[in-house]
Amino acid sequence: MQQKFTVKNMAIISAFVLGVFLIIYYWSSIAAGIGVILSAFGPLLIGGVLAYLVNILMRFYERHYFVKHCKRFGNVTRRPVCLVGAIITILGVFGLVIGLVIPQFVECVTMIVNKIPVVAQDLLKNERLQKLIPAAWQEWITDYQTKLQTLDWEEILSKVVDFLKSGFSQHLSTITGVVSSTVSAVWSGILGIIFAVFYLARRDHLLALGSRLMDAIPKPKVREKLEHYGRLFNATFHKYIVAEILSALVQGVLCYIGMTILQLPNAGMIAALVGVMAPIPAIGATVATVFGTVIMLAYSPVKALIFFVMLMAIYLFHGNVTYPKLVGKKVGTPSLVVLIALTLGGAIFGLFGMMLGIPLMSALYQELKAWLDARDAKKAAAVPAESAPSEADPAAEEGAPSAE
Repeated sequence: MQQKFTVKNMAIISAFVLGVFLIIYYWSSIAAGIGVILSAFGPLLIGGVLAYLVNILMRFYERHYFVKHCKRFGNVTRRPVCLVGAIITILGVFGLVIGLVIPQFVECVTMIVNKIPVVAQDLLKNERLQKLIPAAWQEWITDYQTKLQTLDWEEILSKVVDFLKSGFSQHLSTITGVVSSTVSAVWSGILGIIFAVFYLARRDHLLALGSRLMDAIPKPKVREKLEHYGRLFNATFHKYIVAEILSALVQGVLCYIGMTILQLPNAGMIAALVGVMAPIPAIGATVATVFGTVIMLAYSPVKALIFFVMLMAIYLFHGNVTYPKLVGKKVGTPSLVVLIALTLGGAIFGLFGMMLGIPLMSALYQELKAWLDARDAKKAAAVPAESAPSEADPAAEEGAPSAE
């Protein structure tokens, strides 16, 4: 049917084209305005994200807190006790990881710094290595060693102080901006934590308010669709976060067991780091591998090589055996969809987009799959109905006159 170009249609098309043109032409101002709005609502968004993450653990505690005995006491104290317990658990895990990582990291860095001059002198005294190094390089290395030994560190320190004094006034605006941004980020984080606690403490009231707002939508079909998508995204995000936590725990345990069997040092610290970095897509495994390999180099290159091979084997085993069973079964997303989500999310929103893209793409994939399954089911149900007369009376079909 041919579309009639009425005055109303032309007005809608003209308004749409004008709107697209204005958005493109004034995009810098629009982007700045969006940035101001996001910065203003930043603490609320941070609080919402933190509340969603803490709520997963809090709901787990609530399902097991005096559900069979002392029900009256449990009903009265369930929310505050489980909220405080969830917060203490998360802070305790991070405190344990920091307590394991930071002291041993400082010790290993100190060890590496102390070993560098000794290793350099051993390399320079090696006759085979001296034959490989050009004469010009050997002279430069010898001169550099002499200069290092004759450096006047007090004079260098005074020059650094003078440079900082002279450069402070020149870069005052930059320093002020950095300090202001840091203070603003810290303050937003503190407000986000406060909002998260408020959200969790008033969770039932907020859910009831959201339900009343959904009931206010006049069209039942629109309300049902929104409720369906809300449940779908919530279930997918919940399963994805739980699966990622279990996946990180498995990687950390495998790393600790492997390092203990191979008698590698700092097993607890590096295993904790591997587990903490595991949920970060793409770069988490790389950071943990580089960090652990550098730490192993402080002891010996052989141990560093053994650790690197072991960790690659763990990642390979986990990626092909345990991860698909943990994440694939819970989220129900093929590897190709996960790769697409990582690529698109990282290209658009960076690291945050990569973390958000997997559950979002998974929810969209499940919705598309459900729609295609329903469509195929309708087609399959329609085929027997159409062919029923021919199957019921084949003789009548043979004697029927031709349509031509």
